[in-house]
Formats: sequence, C-alpha cells, structure tokens
Amino acid sequence: STFFLCRYIFLGALLLLLFHAEGQAQPGGPPDFGGPGPGMGRQLSPEKRKELMDRIEQLKVWKLTERLNLSEEQSVKFFPKYKSYQEKFAAHFEQMHEQMQALRQMQNTDASESEIDAKINEFLKTQAAMPELLSRHIKEFREVLSARQVAELIIFERDFMRDLKGILRKAHRRGGRFNKYDRE
Repeated sequence: STFFLCRYIFLGALLLLLFHAEGQAQPGGPPDFGGPGPGMGRQLSPEKRKELMDRIEQLKVWKLTERLNLSEEQSVKFFPKYKSYQEKFAAHFEQMHEQMQALRQMQNTDASESEIDAKINEFLKTQAAMPELLSRHIKEFREVLSARQVAELIIFERDFMRDLKGILRKAHRRGGRFNKYDRE
C-alpha cells in the first residue's frame, strides 16, 4: 500500500539526514561508498548533505534503470517525472520535519492546548498529503512505464530503502566507514 511505501521513503530520508558517506562515483557504475567517513550521527553541513544526497541519487538512478530495464526513450521521459516526485516528496518531508521541531519546542514552552492542537493538525494535514502525492505521480509514471514496470518501481523503492538502511547500519557498526561490499 502507499502507506508502507511512504513509510519506507520517510525512513530512508531520515537515515540520509542522520548519516554521511564519503567516496567518488565510478563512471558507468554505482557511486563508490568506499573509504573512511566521519563519525556517524553528526549533523551534516548543507553542502555535505547535498553531496551525499547527490551520490545516493546517482546510485538510485543507476539501480532503477537496471531494475526497470528502461529503454533509452523511457529513461528520457521517466526520470524528469521521477525527479519531480522526489523533489515534492523531499519538500513535504522537510515541512513535516519543521512541524515536528515546532511541536517539540511548543512542549518545552507555555504554549496553549489550542496552539499545540493547531500545530498537530498542520502536521497531520502535511502527513496525509504524502500518499496522495504518490498516487498522483504513479499515474504520471504509468504514462511512460508499463504496469509491470510501475509495480517493479514500487517494489524497488522498498528494497532500495531496506538495502540503504542495511548499508548504513553496517557502516555505523564500523564507526562510519563504508565498504564496497556493503552494496552487494
């Protein structure tokens, strides 16, 4: 269901905000997450966060192209739609993150019950928009992809987040160092 897909995407985005990898992209292949990284759990600078997100996006595009067996024509039409979805999803996620921080601050102040209720409702409204966002974009993806490819995309999203979570968990156990075998 779309709830579970959004949950996995949310988890993936959260993990991306918490962890950092260093490495270089390999031409014609997935980005390399090899080499030592800084301590895990540190707050990333906006530049490092963007660099990490770009590397993960490269890996995702490479894996997605392979997994969906996209033709060149499909790739040209699909990835702009997919990028649009990812950007809108990230904006919603960031909005939810800011609302959650506001709720946390409100708990530590003398905010009234009605102010807290209003912030909760704002958060719930943003959260409720996530599955609708996915449904709308699935329809757009279907203009380019077959039903089987869309089904594979949904499965891919879950698998990618699971795999990414595993890579980050292994790296965390090694003190922040990524290893080329983490991807296999």
